[in-house]
Amino acid sequence: MKATFDPVDGYMKVCMDRDKIVRVLENIIFNSVKYMNRESGILTISVREQEKNVKVSISDNGPGVSEDDIPTIFDRFYRTDPSRSTAGSGLGLAISSQIIKAHGGDIWAENLPTGGLCVQFTLKKIKG
Repeated sequence: MKATFDPVDGYMKVCMDRDKIVRVLENIIFNSVKYMNRESGILTISVREQEKNVKVSISDNGPGVSEDDIPTIFDRFYRTDPSRSTAGSGLGLAISSQIIKAHGGDIWAENLPTGGLCVQFTLKKIKG
């Protein structure tokens, strides 16, 4: 698997609980790797500054998620493939969503036109 990180220009400050945001990143990355099902997986992480937020994007080149499932992947106990009863608890993305919302941010996912899934979230910037 290959991981790439887009370089960040400058310095951005956000108010966050470091341990909880690390958990969010771990949950999203773990899901990407778990469902990638490719010999040469690619994971890309980027951080972009917006007017009032910092946006973090984590994308992969896996199979993506059906468009019908995207609105529900952040629900508790939801799994896109019900036949994978031992694949996990279905809590990782739900917990990630709760953490991001508690930080005043948003979290969402979208399929990439080239294949794969991109999970994105925002954190509020602080001035200074």
